[in-house]
Amino acid sequence: MSSNNESSQPILSLRFEQPYGDRDGVLQLNLPDLDGYNDLIITSLENKQKRPVTLLSPGLNKEGKLDIVASLCSGLLELIEHDTKKLIIFPRGPEEPVVGNLLVKPSDASPRSRHYTGMTYNSTAAIWKGTVQAGKSYVLRFASPEANNDDTDKVWCRFRDAPASATKRLPVRLERATSSLRFTVRADLPPPRFSAVFSVAPTPVCHISPSGDNYPSAPFKFVAEITSDADQPVTVCTERNPFGRTLPFGNRLSCLDQVLHCIDVATDEEMEFPACFQCFDSDPWGSFPEDGDFVEVRPGGVWRWEYELDDQHDFESGHRYEVQLSNRAKNGFDMWMFGKKEDLLRGTLKEKMERWKYTKAHGTISAVQANEPVTFDVVVD
Repeated sequence: MSSNNESSQPILSLRFEQPYGDRDGVLQLNLPDLDGYNDLIITSLENKQKRPVTLLSPGLNKEGKLDIVASLCSGLLELIEHDTKKLIIFPRGPEEPVVGNLLVKPSDASPRSRHYTGMTYNSTAAIWKGTVQAGKSYVLRFASPEANNDDTDKVWCRFRDAPASATKRLPVRLERATSSLRFTVRADLPPPRFSAVFSVAPTPVCHISPSGDNYPSAPFKFVAEITSDADQPVTVCTERNPFGRTLPFGNRLSCLDQVLHCIDVATDEEMEFPACFQCFDSDPWGSFPEDGDFVEVRPGGVWRWEYELDDQHDFESGHRYEVQLSNRAKNGFDMWMFGKKEDLLRGTLKEKMERWKYTKAHGTISAVQANEPVTFDVVVD
């Protein structure tokens, strides 16, 4: 057991920090929970005997993650409007909040080991719409300390092996000076949904050259005809995307399985495709995608995506293959905006970057395959 002197010192410290450097985050009122936006960083302090510690707080949910709304309502966190420095009040419920817990096991490698647990919130919950406003920026931080600097009514810990009679709450240090999150509230429309009809062309037969170099003797293409359910144009970026290019030079995919899931019908074996790599001393992609990496999908229109097969495959003559879009391709597009391509790419590079800076906070447009997998045969001419 620890001495009374040891137990009066903080056992753990808590902090969080702005992700992605100094860039402000975004809270979207019309998009669902954004788990993984940030982590609560837990550091083991005075625990020389390396005893497991249980962290307790009304702000922790049943999974041991820090629920931001519960933490605001319980007084562990506070929200400040950035421009006015006004404290935003989150109402406390009439019932006593449920105390969640998280087991923190000290590391043998370091006496000041770090542990991480997610900070979670549902930005579509009614409580956000009643407390924050779209277009304004806010700062999330640990609440100001009480007059006696005692935070054990909001967060505390206990040694896991302590007897049930040991009810004393051991203190936790809140790193207030280094813990804050800045974010801007937006109320953008939810992302549209894309449908893709997948096929092979021009026929369901792939003719391979008899020379042994794997090149088709006639063009053979994988095709996806993509439509949108939006009632206005949608412009998507295909840079570093299966429907565009994942190699910075050559306008190609680094591997065909980025866009295809393919199995041998006879053996049910999943096909593996050769991969291409390009090495660079610095980022070869540039500060903003090229105009040719953007595609406009219009209401009622069809974007026909094609990929012509080259030698980067191991298809065998006499075999039949079943193919469909890969899960990565179905994940769709995370950089997109409503509007016409010509309007969204107008102006200087600086103007484009400013216009598109929040696009990855809009949510992702999924590309749902509307038809069943297709088959094709391979023959050598």
